[in-house]
Amino acid sequence: MSRFLKGQAVTIALITLTLLGCTDTPPTGADGSPTDVDLSLIPSSTTSQRLAAQLRRDPDVIALQAIREEMTTRAVAARVSGAEAKKLLERDPVELGRRLGYASSELNSINMRMKTAKRNLLARYPELLEVARGMECSSDPAMLSRVLDYRGRPFEASLLSVLAVVPGLSFLRQEEPDVGDASCQWIQYTACLVVCTSAGPVIYWPCAFLCVCAFCEGGLASLCGPE
Repeated sequence: MSRFLKGQAVTIALITLTLLGCTDTPPTGADGSPTDVDLSLIPSSTTSQRLAAQLRRDPDVIALQAIREEMTTRAVAARVSGAEAKKLLERDPVELGRRLGYASSELNSINMRMKTAKRNLLARYPELLEVARGMECSSDPAMLSRVLDYRGRPFEASLLSVLAVVPGLSFLRQEEPDVGDASCQWIQYTACLVVCTSAGPVIYWPCAFLCVCAFCEGGLASLCGPE
């Protein structure tokens, strides 16, 4: 598993799930002794490359990424700062959902979308279940906070990182990098998203960003902090 998820220096709120082997203790064998995830079960060589290519284009993976972006867009529209998101995630995730403007029925709908995507992915790619076993699920909002502060900067502040300044023309604002521009380990990245779905919509949001930091480089991952 990525050193980012295992060794994050400061985790504000660690959410440990009971699904897919994401538990308080390491997975155990039949005799009760600890056992590590057997990553050799991941398809290798050409087969692995083919699976990664399929996952990158899979509609359910795209749907899970879209949920992350949908919540981010809501936060920016509601002027939720990185600091506010951190505070609410630590103290009251339910209130954060309300702060984003979601009604309970909307969050339930998102949760159903996530469950459907998870069910479809595990049925379509059984390999993901083995990769996901034992993964930790963290709601550390550090990456989410950076994204919100980047996306929500006042227009004037964003001029410091614009592409160019041309007299007489409007300034061009640099947009948030997209995970599609990143180089990801798509099998591990997708398995990570699948685990995050078990936390519910609000916690899924920061958890999905940590999946990007753990298993992707470039693009959106350029906003990840130091290891």
